[in-house]
Amino acid sequence: DKSAYAAAKIVTSQLGGEDTLRMVAAAFGLYQPGMEKAAMLRCIENFVVTNMRAHKRSLLIIDEAQNMSIGALEELRMLSNFDDYFSWFVTALVLVTGLAATAHIGAAYETLLGVHVLSFDLLLVWFPFGKLMHAFYLVPSRAINGALLARKGAIS
Repeated sequence: DKSAYAAAKIVTSQLGGEDTLRMVAAAFGLYQPGMEKAAMLRCIENFVVTNMRAHKRSLLIIDEAQNMSIGALEELRMLSNFDDYFSWFVTALVLVTGLAATAHIGAAYETLLGVHVLSFDLLLVWFPFGKLMHAFYLVPSRAINGALLARKGAIS
């Protein structure tokens, strides 16, 4: 459904970091000859944010991604959005506040326990909307797909 997704595909994985960014920008129709790296990053970011505001997902498919160079992977990592970092923050917050409450570090135990419970509540509110939900859906989706395709294991 083109109204829900803006999809692009890259089939060349043997590129350096900046060349990979050029390929991403070109795949989404954003690249202009002579464009600087900062301008490419800004264009890609604006494209993704504009799509998010329009309730569209930006999907980048990279064929043979396992063969990409470290530099190319680092450039793609820089394209991560708020969801990636906020999910890590919320998960770590629950862990840190729980450890602080258990070790009685910082404030009264009741205060630390209250902060821990509130941080867990924040995680529960964020969970269905963030990428953390993918970890939850992994096993059920594999089971459903396996049942639908009538596969009972690996095909040799």
